[in-house]
Amino acid sequence: MRAILSLSFLALVSAPSFAADIIFDPDPVPPMVALPEAPFSWSGRYIGIDLGYGKSKVKQEYATATTATDLFNIKQGEGAFGGVYAGFGRQARNLYFGFEGDVQYASIKGKSTNVAGTTGEFTPTWLGSTRLRAGYAINNVLGQDMGHLLPYLTGGLAFGGFKATTKTSAGAEWSASRPDTGYTLGAGIDYAINNNTIAKLEYQYMDFGKRTFSDETDYVRLRMKAHTIRAGVAYKF
Repeated sequence: MRAILSLSFLALVSAPSFAADIIFDPDPVPPMVALPEAPFSWSGRYIGIDLGYGKSKVKQEYATATTATDLFNIKQGEGAFGGVYAGFGRQARNLYFGFEGDVQYASIKGKSTNVAGTTGEFTPTWLGSTRLRAGYAINNVLGQDMGHLLPYLTGGLAFGGFKATTKTSAGAEWSASRPDTGYTLGAGIDYAINNNTIAKLEYQYMDFGKRTFSDETDYVRLRMKAHTIRAGVAYKF
């Protein structure tokens, strides 16, 4: 009996020490694995700035008697422009559809002087457009990594402010200005520098049709066209 009690007492005394010697290893922490980046997508909104160069052509259709009949036949006006643009789009597989608008401060001046020394000048003071865009996303060409390219076609409404001015050799001046609308068609290519920075190069043809420029007494009817090319960079979010 005494021996049994002694063994029980020893067991009780040694149990905590035995428990303390037991080491519970925690579950091993799995190694950190870098998550793969999401594939690039052209879907999203963007806003950017651009600079460009344009050439215009003006044809005089009609003028009152006080204006020379061919004064505003300006075969080439030219100059720079710059402004802002913004838009949004969605990519489905490789197809892309979007909408874009832009407003530009323009200085595309055209001038003509007749034999009498009278000068006619035509100037778009600002230009803009709202357009649809449709493109095809390209990640490689003939198996070669080309980054992320988006060639596209675009077209829609063009608008702007225009001014027609005449000045005789004697110093007499006449001028009229008006805002107007037309249509634009073009094509371009976007290049993704990274997920949020998009560069662009774009051509647009603008046609504003026949428009009348008038003050209270005299007027001229002109047909206006322009070709523009621009480069821009935008932030996509």
